[in-house]
Amino acid sequence: MSLRNILFYVFGLLFCLAVQVLLLRNLIFLNYAFCFLYVGAVLVLPPELDKSLYLLIAFCCGLLLDVFTNTLGLHAAATVLVAYLRSFLLERHVKQTGEELMSLTLRRLGLVQFISVFFPLVFIHSAALFLIEANSFNLILHTLIRIGASSVYTMLGILLWQSFARD
Repeated sequence: MSLRNILFYVFGLLFCLAVQVLLLRNLIFLNYAFCFLYVGAVLVLPPELDKSLYLLIAFCCGLLLDVFTNTLGLHAAATVLVAYLRSFLLERHVKQTGEELMSLTLRRLGLVQFISVFFPLVFIHSAALFLIEANSFNLILHTLIRIGASSVYTMLGILLWQSFARD
């Protein structure tokens, strides 16, 4: 990977984290849907990245967000879980389609493949985050609505961000 690509991914991560902390943290839709744009920046990192380094990057991004939002490790746990599961989902996608994934951008994958690869991971992130936060099944309906609404809101945010990103 060239220095230019590395800087592109670092800038993308920092941009998404800054937008998350400064803007999206307070942009809640109907008190149910939260947009976690930083998850998209973590998920689109190159597939050839070393898995240990990838998990470390995911942990650092989640922990950095936890520091700014005072959530005591919730984002770090959910982001590391999704980063761990991403390789299995990408392997399954490669087996189904038969094409090797070099870049995980919207322009390279196409809309349908991008959503089919990333929406399950976004859903798992939201589920892990809100189920850990709820800590019980007393408000399960409220929690399930938050998971679904936040997953859709996050996916729309990632698609919007990816539509402006370069190849």
